[in-house]
Amino acid sequence: MNPSRHSLQSLFEPRGVAVYGASATPGKLGHSVLVNLQKGGFPGVIIPVNPSAQLIEGLPSFPNLVDMRQQQPQTPVDCAFLAIPASAVAAALADCEQAGVSTVIIGASGFAELGDDDGLARQNQIAQWSRRTGIRVLGPNTNGILSVPDRLSLGYNSSHSQVFPLGTVSVVSHSGALFDAVARRLVDVGCGLARFVPVGNEADISMTEVMAWLIDDPHTQVIGLVIEGLDDGERFRALCLQARKRGKFVVGLKVGRSSRGALATMAHSRRMAGQARTYDALFDAAGVASVATIEALAGTCALLAQAAARPQAERALAAKDDRWIAVTTSGAGGAILADMTTVRGMVLAGQADGHWPPEVESRLAALPTSAPILNPIDTGSLGDWSLLDPTYAIVEAAGYFGPTLAFAHIAANDRMAQALLAALAARRARCAAPIAVLAPGGLGAAMERRYLDAGIPVFRDTAACLDSLAAAFGQLADDREWGEVSPAMLPEPVRAGAPRLLTELESAKLLAAAGIPVVPSHAARDVAQAQAAARTLGYPVVLKALAPGVAHKHDLGLVAVAIGSDAELGTRMAGMRSQLRAHHLDEAGTTWIVQPMLKAPLELIVGMTSEPGLGRFLMVGLGGLLAETLDTVDLFHIDHPDARIRHQLARSLTARALEKFSGQPLDAAIEQVMGLLANLRRFLREHEASIDSIDINPLLVGPGVFTAVDALVVLTDGEDKAG
Repeated sequence: MNPSRHSLQSLFEPRGVAVYGASATPGKLGHSVLVNLQKGGFPGVIIPVNPSAQLIEGLPSFPNLVDMRQQQPQTPVDCAFLAIPASAVAAALADCEQAGVSTVIIGASGFAELGDDDGLARQNQIAQWSRRTGIRVLGPNTNGILSVPDRLSLGYNSSHSQVFPLGTVSVVSHSGALFDAVARRLVDVGCGLARFVPVGNEADISMTEVMAWLIDDPHTQVIGLVIEGLDDGERFRALCLQARKRGKFVVGLKVGRSSRGALATMAHSRRMAGQARTYDALFDAAGVASVATIEALAGTCALLAQAAARPQAERALAAKDDRWIAVTTSGAGGAILADMTTVRGMVLAGQADGHWPPEVESRLAALPTSAPILNPIDTGSLGDWSLLDPTYAIVEAAGYFGPTLAFAHIAANDRMAQALLAALAARRARCAAPIAVLAPGGLGAAMERRYLDAGIPVFRDTAACLDSLAAAFGQLADDREWGEVSPAMLPEPVRAGAPRLLTELESAKLLAAAGIPVVPSHAARDVAQAQAAARTLGYPVVLKALAPGVAHKHDLGLVAVAIGSDAELGTRMAGMRSQLRAHHLDEAGTTWIVQPMLKAPLELIVGMTSEPGLGRFLMVGLGGLLAETLDTVDLFHIDHPDARIRHQLARSLTARALEKFSGQPLDAAIEQVMGLLANLRRFLREHEASIDSIDINPLLVGPGVFTAVDALVVLTDGEDKAG
């Protein structure tokens, strides 16, 4: 048996469950946990643990499990839920150890989530106990789990009291409080559940370990994730790629997307990456559908669960056509669909003006409609809504098998409503591409139930509907080869240590050795040497003061450009010396460098940032002094396939600037950037543990110019391992 599956089997498939803190008093957590187990139909043994009660909800109670073992030595108790205060947890764990429990769920709060030393110490004690005993721990600070195939509703969330339909979606969340929202939204869009696991503080069992178990779980086809933070991005990516290889989909919602600001005073790349872009890049590299809301998480999971039930050949065929067909029962609704799909880059089938190609349009014109049929297909133009089915037949004959989105309101009569449903259901039966109905005003409970029974989700929120469809189809259309994870995809983690900022000269030396084109720099100790260097290079020149510990020279007035003579250079250096003194910087330790004055119509920022726990990411965007103000960077995991980097760059604002200002065709300009990234990636591979971040800003780009004129390298541990 897979060791990971075995270690978590007692969590999902226990033969018996003990509830510490079980209570006969409604409203108490221990009462809710016990009653939810019973209402959910758990088929195993349930043992209430309460020192002051003998019978709770018809079940004999015991003061502890050791006593229970003495009286019932053959009773299996694989899992224990601790619905008790944090102060009582240690004693309960000792009891579980003596009684031979395999897994413990700690529902109490009061641990590391408090953010104080005492809470962290209590959690560390739990982690140490788990490692010593081999007993697995979920939590602390979790509200329990749901395992629908095993009829195990073990927790105190209000949704634990519900009986959910069995489905193929499993959700792992750092937040248990979102259980209600996610689970009920899934049901609303006609999707059942397999498992729901709030991992809490992850003292022992982590989100990635649960993911590994679910990848092997025959009941799970789609894994939804609500992520607060990951501490092992490379393992996460490897698991997601493994899931995709198995034909399973992963959908991720990252909550708390603001930047942590680590090393904020040093590297542009670290500031500009932030958590939002970093997680988006990690998700893309891992083949994860990234969503921004609970509604979109549920909707995307539901649509992918439908797709996962179709044969692989059908899914592959559907993924080849990204042209959307829109159906609307309202002219204004059609305009909304056209607008919303355009904003999301979703291409409507047919021509840009809404007309179909002439050969399709001529066949549609033969139908007895009241007006020409465009896309979006307005049912008002059909006259008889039953004409939607032959309309579909005509466009399918022309090769349109892409996703469908229908905008609907309550029809004037049931015959019309049923005609629309029948046509959409028939389309779904023929095509594996996603199909959904958007009904902001609802369709009535009975009609919505008919759609759900036909496997067509009904959305009431426009943004959630479009986001879900776009994310789901993006997963189907992702045609990467989901092969094995190679050792190169799992680099050594960045070592912790005091970061060290290299000077511009040191940084340029490293980057030049890596094959990055850098501007020549002449070092000088005084004005005479600087003037001599300038005459050698030829005026105009650039003068920079490299003061120890200063990352961004422009901010302190330590860069002077377009210097045209010896006299002007002397004046500028004197002014910079005044700036050094004004900012209390080490004037004696400052190095002066002189560079040729290069000009180009475009400035880029290119670099690398490492996000603790997540991995390394390449960055490309519009740069110069306004790099952070413009904030146009695109982020790519260091192991992003080149083809995907090219594809994303070609759609970016950077590409538009390259097309206009580089002086060469866009494809050639992108290949020039790709070459630089390849050199940068190779350099980083050779020095995995030493480099924290790299800024090349600006990289001048123009006719005959492709040169870095400033660079910043930050080491991780104070030692220049890359030198």
